[in-house]
This record gives sequence, C-alpha cells and structure tokens, in this order.
Amino acid sequence: MRKKINNDSSSGYKRFIEVGSRVSDSYLTITNGATIQFNAGFVHQHFEYFEGSTHVILGYSGKDHCFGIEFIDSGEKDGAIKISGKGRSKAVSFRSFLNFNHIDLKKVKGRHYPILKFLPEIKAHAFIVQLPRDN
Repeated sequence: MRKKINNDSSSGYKRFIEVGSRVSDSYLTITNGATIQFNAGFVHQHFEYFEGSTHVILGYSGKDHCFGIEFIDSGEKDGAIKISGKGRSKAVSFRSFLNFNHIDLKKVKGRHYPILKFLPEIKAHAFIVQLPRDN
C-alpha cells in the first residue's frame, strides 16, 4: 500500500516543477559591448522586478564605488533605459553610464553579484553592484 504524501501548506512541502529549466546562481555580467546582461538565474529569482518593468534607472556612488539598478514600469522618467530581451534573457545598455561616470569598462567587465537594498534617497529598492576599488 502506498503512503499518502502530505501536500498541505503547513508542512512547507513544495513540488519541484522547473524540470529542464536553466536556474543557476543569480548574477549579472558587464560585457565587452558595455551592456549589463542578467543571467537566467537572476531573472528567475527576481522575476517580480522584471514582470512589470520595461526600463531601469542606474545610479552611481563614487564614494562607495558601486552602482544601483532600479526597475521601473515606464520610460517616462529621466534617465530611463529600456530593458531588452525576451523570456529569461534580459539586458540593458551601459556605455553612456560608464562614460558619464568615468568608469573604465576594462576594470569592471565580468560577473557581479548584486545585493537588493532599500535606498532612502530614492525611496525605492535597487540592486547594488560593488565595483573594484582600483577604478
């Protein structure tokens, strides 16, 4: 006789339904082409930010050597950059941001692991990316 599996919500049991998916660590890559590419793991883990967002606004702290990515639902705000890509492949253009803030692409390209923080200055959540100190 087969035992009955407890599927009630109080047990914390969840079925794995993402068979065949490419879920991995959550990171972004700054590419040689000066774009920010969000990997499938990042898009999957933070889907609620991509779901209603069409654009991002980037911010920079020279003092802390980091930049922030704020997801927004419209391109009407100053500084809005369109999110490109379909499905779990998303990217944003980054070249003008690098040039404006005098950031050397060669020193910052590669994989980064952003941290979600609430920023009181903008009264919103943003993903913060720490840059190398020698920039």
